[in-house]
Amino acid sequence: ARALMLEHHVRHLPVISKDKLVGIVTDRDIKLILGPELGSPDPKDVTVEEAMVDDPFTVAMDAPLADVLEAMSIRHIGAVLVTRHGKLAGIFTSSDACAAFAERLRKDFPTADGPDRVA
Repeated sequence: ARALMLEHHVRHLPVISKDKLVGIVTDRDIKLILGPELGSPDPKDVTVEEAMVDDPFTVAMDAPLADVLEAMSIRHIGAVLVTRHGKLAGIFTSSDACAAFAERLRKDFPTADGPDRVA
């Protein structure tokens, strides 16, 4: 899981067993389980099942974005698993939320500055 995250530059992976969505594992989950608080175990001795969060927060693809964002904020989570007809359709992350919000702000409040204005 850790190698997949590094290879694909992602921080969240859905965990699927027997075609059923059973959890989510994040880079933070992996860092916590491999950290010194748990004795710094050998990464080869830790399983995805040990690191993952089971019963992940999921939303239907047609869920209102405002409701999803509010739930993410209340639950202090960085990713939501998105389903369509009960099957995984994607992952919506806090980075996705920031990008969507920035796009909306630029549309509603256009400026002469370009995207390079943030240092």
